[in-house]
Amino acid sequence: MQKELSLRVVSIDPGFNNLGVSFSNLNYHSGLMVVNDVNTYQIQKLTSRVDGSIIQDATNGLINVETVKALIGRLLDTYKPDVVICESSYMGKFPQAFVSLSLCLHAIESAVYNYDTDVGYYTFDPATIKNANGVKGGSRDKEDMRKAIIANPSIVSTKDFNLLDEHSIDSIGIGYCYFRKTFY
Repeated sequence: MQKELSLRVVSIDPGFNNLGVSFSNLNYHSGLMVVNDVNTYQIQKLTSRVDGSIIQDATNGLINVETVKALIGRLLDTYKPDVVICESSYMGKFPQAFVSLSLCLHAIESAVYNYDTDVGYYTFDPATIKNANGVKGGSRDKEDMRKAIIANPSIVSTKDFNLLDEHSIDSIGIGYCYFRKTFY
């Protein structure tokens, strides 16, 4: 008997400004990553949904953390993933961006842990994600990832990848990185 193995995956391009999230099924029998849903969330527009007392008494950093935790919690309840994958923070020329991304990753991991301690949570650095998608690790051209995803016959979706912003595209690439690392 040959039983198909598939995983439900939420992959996230983290950020407190724009957070890209995709939900996919990774089918290890067919070798296909089926993107079921993808969206970019503008975190600042969602802060009004956070508990009012926090908004009045907290810093923007804490408000952002609570907003991301709440958003990811709702998405996990909706998609019921087996695995959550994120791009890790990278310490480059901008230490403040590293700190912000680290806080965002903490919020995501906390939401995953609160949702289900058995759900896998993994991160990959940006160069590894790019390489797994056939893009040079040092590339700064955001269109390289889009071109790679469009050209990849293993990634299918009813969504038109040309209409997605860079954060949604990156979230798909992050999910495919996990697929490549666990499939091949």
